Amino acid sequence: MDINSFMEIPSRKRVRKRKLSAQNIIKLLVLLICFITLCLCSGKMFYKMYQYTRIKAEYKTIIKQNTLLSETTTELSNTYADTKAKFDEAQKNYDQAMANSPIAYLTFDDGPSDNTMKLLDVLDKYKVKATFFVVYKEGYDDVYREIVKRGHVLANHTYSHQYKDIYASPEAFIDNILKLDKKLEEITGVPPSKILRFPGGSNTGFVTPDNSAKIKSKLNELGYSYYDWNVDSTDASALTQPKEVVVNGVLSGTDLVNTANILMHDTNVKHTTIEALPQIIEGLKDRGYRFKSLDHESVKIQF
Repeated sequence: MDINSFMEIPSRKRVRKRKLSAQNIIKLLVLLICFITLCLCSGKMFYKMYQYTRIKAEYKTIIKQNTLLSETTTELSNTYADTKAKFDEAQKNYDQAMANSPIAYLTFDDGPSDNTMKLLDVLDKYKVKATFFVVYKEGYDDVYREIVKRGHVLANHTYSHQYKDIYASPEAFIDNILKLDKKLEEITGVPPSKILRFPGGSNTGFVTPDNSAKIKSKLNELGYSYYDWNVDSTDASALTQPKEVVVNGVLSGTDLVNTANILMHDTNVKHTTIEALPQIIEGLKDRGYRFKSLDHESVKIQF
């Protein structure tokens, strides 16, 4: 064996060792990739299992909450039905009591006047609402607005209150009514109440029966309700009626009526009407009367 042959043997061994190491490395890499892939797949599987478990737990919680909510809803529904039945019974009893209790409608004709604000203050003091059958007067725009602002009914008593003019014909009367309502809406910004009182009453001798029938028919067509009165304060029977006479006129006039539509007046000379008002209100309250302003559902006191 020459020296060259001797030197080649280790060289071959070293080459073989290097080749084996490379194969091992490849195998290791493949194993590592497989391991990583397995880990990723396992992690993904475990994550999905975790999500499933969590969602399942949440679902069970929702089902439990829904059951509790359903039970609570049923309980509340039963409580509501019981409470409503009791309320309906109480409302029925109240309505029956109110239907049988006497009602007083305080009404004031011919205003506004220099006394209207004082009149409104008295009504406010007793928390009573009234109906003001007004005509048109210059310089009282603030008073018209104040009547509405304080929650009273601003009703129609014709624009001019001149008997000769307004009762000349059905057309003249209706025109006078519409003229006032238009003016009042311009002043107050509030649509007309369409509550009406004939000057002198609906049976006034200033209008013929034929014209009266035509006027009432037209008023009904236009959506108006008109009211007369069944209790007279007598404050129009004298220029300035004594206070005691006004009080007695109202209280004695309500002796035989369950629904009292009370006629009073609001002019500059009727200061005793304002002075009488506290006694009138207190006296009616003592008799069990409750106070309302007129509307289209009120009992139609008509001549």
